[in-house]
Amino acid sequence: MKKVLDVEISNTLRDEWIEMKATRDLIAHNSGIISDVYIKKAGKLARGHSGEKIKIDKAYFENAIAKSKSLVGKIASQLQRSVRNAKTTH
Repeated sequence: MKKVLDVEISNTLRDEWIEMKATRDLIAHNSGIISDVYIKKAGKLARGHSGEKIKIDKAYFENAIAKSKSLVGKIASQLQRSVRNAKTTH
């Protein structure tokens, strides 16, 4: 995010986003079965063990939605601030 958009997010939110993306990849590419790739990507937030089916319950899904909204909100706020600052310096 920092390199592409010049947007900073907390390490916690970044790690949560990476875990959600890794979970999405499991569902899309590995029938929801936890792999070593998922465990490596998700790091300390990995849920389960290699060979198990990843658990996606209502609580996880609702948390993923909330975290996604938070991420989008933080990006939007910082980009709006950058645009305002760019307008005032030109």
